[in-house]
Amino acid sequence: MASVPSFADVEIQILPIETAGYPVRIRLNHEQEFASAFLTPTPWQPGLTTMENGQKLHNWFFTDEGLRRAWAEIRGQCPERRLRWHIDAGASELQSVPWELLLDDTATGETRFMAASSATPFSRYLASSGRPGGPILQRPIKMLVAIANPSDLDQYGLQPVDIDTEIAQLQAATASLEIELIPLPQPCTLTAIEAALRQGAHILHIVAHGRHTPASDQHPETSILYMADMEGKTEPVAADAFSAMLGHMLADNGWRHEEKLRLVFLASCETAKQSPADAFRGFAPQLVAAGVPAVLVMQDLVPVTTARQFSASFYEALLQHGQVDRAANEARATLLTADLPGAANPILFMRLRGGQLFGVRGQILGDRSDSFWRTLLENIEDRECTPFLGPRVTEAFLPGPADLARQLAAEYGYPFADSDNLPRVAQFIGTLDNRRLRRGVMQTLVRRFKQPLGLAEDRHDRRRTLSEVVAEADWPARSREMGESELHHLLADLGLPLYLTTNPDNFMALALQQRVSNVRRVAIDWRTREARDNQPIFWDLEPPPDPEQPVV
Repeated sequence: MASVPSFADVEIQILPIETAGYPVRIRLNHEQEFASAFLTPTPWQPGLTTMENGQKLHNWFFTDEGLRRAWAEIRGQCPERRLRWHIDAGASELQSVPWELLLDDTATGETRFMAASSATPFSRYLASSGRPGGPILQRPIKMLVAIANPSDLDQYGLQPVDIDTEIAQLQAATASLEIELIPLPQPCTLTAIEAALRQGAHILHIVAHGRHTPASDQHPETSILYMADMEGKTEPVAADAFSAMLGHMLADNGWRHEEKLRLVFLASCETAKQSPADAFRGFAPQLVAAGVPAVLVMQDLVPVTTARQFSASFYEALLQHGQVDRAANEARATLLTADLPGAANPILFMRLRGGQLFGVRGQILGDRSDSFWRTLLENIEDRECTPFLGPRVTEAFLPGPADLARQLAAEYGYPFADSDNLPRVAQFIGTLDNRRLRRGVMQTLVRRFKQPLGLAEDRHDRRRTLSEVVAEADWPARSREMGESELHHLLADLGLPLYLTTNPDNFMALALQQRVSNVRRVAIDWRTREARDNQPIFWDLEPPPDPEQPVV
């Protein structure tokens, strides 16, 4: 797998319309928030060409001067940045806008499509509760291909689906990749899809006709796919029924992680005459809410050459580096390079902050022998291993030593050049007032912890410890939403008896409490006489730690 660049995280949130327009908020790396701006509620009117649409979107989105300044600052700080377009449910009318054609200015003065550059992975982000799971390491990747071709489609004014052609196109697109195609036997029913998924599939590729009915006074908004019943006749399946089926499956703890569904691809069939755009866009958010990490939809009719080129490029890139948003960008770029129509049609809805769907087993580098690593793995399996957690483990939630030192130095007027030296800065503040130092450190940690989680500061925070604030914020659930492979949870899943940490937080204990109820935290006082004299310190833990009663 190719090396993965380090992307800054940029979340663009568009909120329900107000008097001044749609409020737009931008957050960089979960913590730095830029001043709110407004998007004018001008109805979207498409242009004649892809470039014209991109320029119209650019002019519309960047009308606000404050938004232009914020974007220029972010672009200057972070040339490689993951763009998560978070359109609030109350502004769902904006989902029909082809955001994937939005142009961005570059440092050289040129323009490029944000959603077609490998430097700016682009997705429509949908927040969801529940744990998305970690990257899949298993190979081959299993793809269940469900093609709905009921025998009476003509009664609904729809064309039959050419199953052989659709399968042949996918086979051609994935022939050189580690992907196992699993065609679903006809008839393509909802229960048949469920049964096949339970046998293990990482990708569900659906080819079907769809229909969307807008909300009215008599009926709510509905999106359906034309599936089949057991007799092979048409059975419309609503988005809520389809998502409920997937939700029950993904919540099943008995389903092995390596077999779980990671991606749904909704593709319009080659014979379709009516665009399924609204239906597919209606399905996607409900599938993500049900627990599917990523949903890719072809939101409009596209020529067969476009569909074939996009699928081949997308799946090749996805298996190369595993990042679904980056793969979608790279596949769109091939459409633009080949001057093929429909570059804005593929839309990615995603609940992953890091976009990593698939991974590969790592290669261990170093001068240790193979027997050393085998022994280490055996020790972990036998639960005779003790992890040591240093300060960089918590960088997603807390400042590192140098960052903490700089913040304290700025706040307390540290006069020397080495403002990133935490012991020196702490000693300076401590000579003024040791209680002030402790309070300053705690307040800085609490403030930094709350920022990426979007939690408001509380006037009572100054009297609470970091552990109290972390526990109250439901850190285990929130951390899993932020990252599907959070390290504390991965270590807790090893089921070891003892964990050592140099950090003042309770992250490791809270992660363990998701697995076992009885977790002990023991603080070691390094200021004892033995420690000052560099004498060994012996600790007896009674009762001894074990996997069911671990000690941090």
